[in-house]
Amino acid sequence: AEVTEAAPSAEPAPVEVSTTSSDSTRKGLGPLLAEALADSDYAYEWNSSSRRQKVVVSLRSGRKQTVHAMISGTTKGGLAMLTVYTVCGPADPARYEWALESNLQRGFGALAIASGGSEGKLFVLVSTTMVEATMPLELRRTISSLARHGDELEKELTGQDVL
Repeated sequence: AEVTEAAPSAEPAPVEVSTTSSDSTRKGLGPLLAEALADSDYAYEWNSSSRRQKVVVSLRSGRKQTVHAMISGTTKGGLAMLTVYTVCGPADPARYEWALESNLQRGFGALAIASGGSEGKLFVLVSTTMVEATMPLELRRTISSLARHGDELEKELTGQDVL
């Protein structure tokens, strides 16, 4: 797979990107993602200015889902955290309770609300782990699972395939 520079995106991030450096962040997310997606048909881009990676997953249904991965901060112990998420659709306040209740039945990931700038609040499906504990195969499966489940939620929330 090929990594290309992407223009800065206005897409929402569920958490602020930390500038704190550790051994895990010095190695970078790019090499981990490149290894995770080697021999896959996923397209991905790296935006070095935001430290956010973007993966476009083509699903069996013919639909596509964009998944983002980024170093999102550090634990109190200084370990870098990896946040992987996908935008699912607009977050209608009338559905906040549904979102929280559905997290208990969700096998993987959790629904959260992120600020989408001019788009308002958005539902995102998110998974967070420590970078140093993340193996390439685990990251690939995380991306695949978030893409599939996020697309199902997008279809339910919007009836469209735009994210």
